[in-house]
Formats: sequence, C-alpha cells, structure tokens
Amino acid sequence: MTNKSLGKAVVIGAGVGGLAAVQALSYHFDHVYLIERDAFVEDPEVRLGVPQSFHAHYLQPGGFRALRELFTHFELDLETSGAIFMKPGLDVREEIPNFGPLPRRDIGLKSASLTRLHLETLLGRRVRENKNVTTLYGCRVTRLSSNANGSVDTYYVNKVGENGVVTADFVVDASGRGTHIDMLLTSNGHQSPEETRLGVDIGYSTAMYLVPEEWQSNADWKGFLVRPAIPTSTRGAFLLPIQGDRWLLTLVGAHGDHPPASEHEFAAFIESLKSPALSEAVGRAQRLGEIKRFRFPESTWRHYESLDNRSMAIVPLGDAWCRFNPVYGQGMSVAAMEAVFLYEAFNAAAQAGDILLDAIGNYYARSYALISDVWQMAAIPDLAHPATGGERPHDLSKRLAFNSAILRSAMQDADVHRLMYEVRSLVTPPSCLRALGNDCAHL
Repeated sequence: MTNKSLGKAVVIGAGVGGLAAVQALSYHFDHVYLIERDAFVEDPEVRLGVPQSFHAHYLQPGGFRALRELFTHFELDLETSGAIFMKPGLDVREEIPNFGPLPRRDIGLKSASLTRLHLETLLGRRVRENKNVTTLYGCRVTRLSSNANGSVDTYYVNKVGENGVVTADFVVDASGRGTHIDMLLTSNGHQSPEETRLGVDIGYSTAMYLVPEEWQSNADWKGFLVRPAIPTSTRGAFLLPIQGDRWLLTLVGAHGDHPPASEHEFAAFIESLKSPALSEAVGRAQRLGEIKRFRFPESTWRHYESLDNRSMAIVPLGDAWCRFNPVYGQGMSVAAMEAVFLYEAFNAAAQAGDILLDAIGNYYARSYALISDVWQMAAIPDLAHPATGGERPHDLSKRLAFNSAILRSAMQDADVHRLMYEVRSLVTPPSCLRALGNDCAHL
C-alpha cells in the first residue's frame, strides 16, 4: 500500500537503518531526502563515520527478512554480489563453554554474510534508483528547527562549505548518536531522555583471511562462534565468511582483557580459546592486511519512548535510540526491523484523522517492544560478569540459570534448539521461550 500524499521526509544517516528507513518512507512520501556526512563510495574499505565498519557484522534472520520486505531485489542483489547465504544452526558452528558445540541442525532460518560496508553499498544503490529520493552524501547536518505548522527545517553544510536547508513534514534521526533529535527536543522545551547504560568495555581485534581452497569444498560449516566462559573469562571469537572467498575473524574480550593487534599475541589469543577447530581453520588460512582494533565501552538505551514528544515530527531509529553490545550481532537487524515498523505504521495510519501522529505512536510502540526484548537478551549475559557496570535485576541469578537450562535442553531437543535460535535471530519474541520454561519442568 502506498500513500504519496504526505509531503517531504528527511532521513539523517546512511547506515543500514537509515537506508532502510529511506526505502520505507519512499512508499508514502512524495519526496525523501537522505543526508549523510560521508561520501558515497562504491564498495568502500572503510567509512570514517563508522570506525567499527571493518569488523565482523552479522545480519540476523530477522533483519534479513526486514530488508527483503523493503527491497524487492534484496536476495538477488546479495547473490550476484557474492554474499554468502547461511543457515544458522547448520552452517555456523557454535561452541559454548561447559557444553561443547551445539548439534548441527537445519532449523529453518536463513541469512547472509557480507561486510557491513558492502551491504550498505547494495542498499545505497537501490535507494538512489528511487525517483522520489534525493541523496545528499558528503553533507553534515548542523541543526534542526521546528516551524509553527509542525514541519522541521534540517540545515546542512556540504564538503565544500556550502549551506543548504530542507523543510520536511517528517524526520528520522538514524545518525547513530541521537544528537540531532536531542537538539530539536531541547529547543522546543522538551527534556533530553533518561538513559540506561551498561559498562561492557568490549574490545575487538579483527583480521581478514583468504579461505583455503580445500576448505571451500570440504568444510561442513561456513561460520564459527566461540562463546566466552563468563564470569571466568570474557574471551570469545566469531569467524564469518564474506564476499571474495574471505573470512573475517573477530576476537573479543572485555573489562581490560582486550585482544591484541600484534601477530604473535593475536595467535596466542586464538589458542587461549581452546578451540581446536577454530585454530585449525585459521592455521590453514592466509592473512590479508593488518589486524585492526576497536573498543566499545558501553551499551546505551536512550528512552525516547518515555518522553511526551509524539506531536513532534521526528523519531529516532537504530543506534540513535539504542546502541546494543555488538557482540550479539543485533544492531543492524533491529534498525532494519524498525524501518519496517515505519513502513507498516504509515500503512496502518492511512485512514486515520491525523496520519502522522497515529503513525508515530504506532512506530514508538512497536519499536519499544522490540528494543526492550533485545536489550534484555544482551543485558542478562553481560551482567553475569561482576565488572559490568549497570543496575542488576533482582532475579539475575534465576535468569542466568534459565538461560543455562535452555542451552542444556537445546543440546538434546531439536524443538528447543529451533526456538532458541528463532528468538536469538529476532524472528520470535522471547516470551515464547519463557512460556516453554513454564511448560517444561526439566527447564
């Protein structure tokens, strides 16, 4: 359903969430402007505005479905560009301390593995094909201001210092920091949102490898995940296939035990994980380029949903609203799903008296429910480590015990395994797992 009668919209930020939001709004608004401070580059190696872009990113099946819903040719674009399609549970070997590797099972889920910047390039190409979309790459938003009629002026400056302004009926802040929406809120007498923070102190080290030829044809898995043995150790790793017959191996550590960048120490860190399968795979592969590091100090949830700001024609999306611990691979997928909520909210509001107000309320309600579920999924294992900063729920030990019980059951029960992965993959709400626990005495 389309409703091309809502005037102009602006999206700030051309990450995965911002690009998906542009696509979603292009079905409903006469014209959509995308403003991004970085330049558009075909297949970039790094993007200045996303310092973590080199490191491994995972598109959960829930995010895969969301992008497929918004972009008609999404799967075809992935296939022709060399992305690696994967079935979680079957193609990804997951090793869990004190449990061993999960059994290989086809649990009916599908996703794709590729670099984050390659994904952004594919989505950016499709967005730029829309006749009612104007992309302003290399432009930095300087301020926002509201007009008496409810519209928003978005002021920007381009790379040669020229100023511009777009007056829009609706704005999405997908800039990754949330500062733009905050500026508009405070200038209109609203308070900044309260924040929930978790001091996770995550450190990354990532290396790229050429996949050995014999591995491409003989291996029974495509990706690899080693979970940390918290609270005794925060060390873990994930290895993902990317386009061009390459692997990205990201080593992870927290609370001061961050992976190194030197070749010798990097190899020693891999050995400390005590995963012969991972060590063998990496030992056969040729490393390409240097080892790169990144640090993520804290997860941050800015509670825009609790403010009385629904009458303002601006909403946050993606990291501008909530920055999740990247270890769990949730950020891109949540942002893509929020963009689908935008699309569906304007569909549902098409017959409302105040389409914009109704759509904003719908979007906030559905996105808040998603964020709340995903935040809890990451926060509980994070808070298991005593050094993690943040308020702990009174029943933390009970929740951790439940998670362990689910894992034990998943080792033996294919149905529990499937449901656990569906929840992790953002295609089934966590309430279904909790209901399973209530129904099963052995959990």
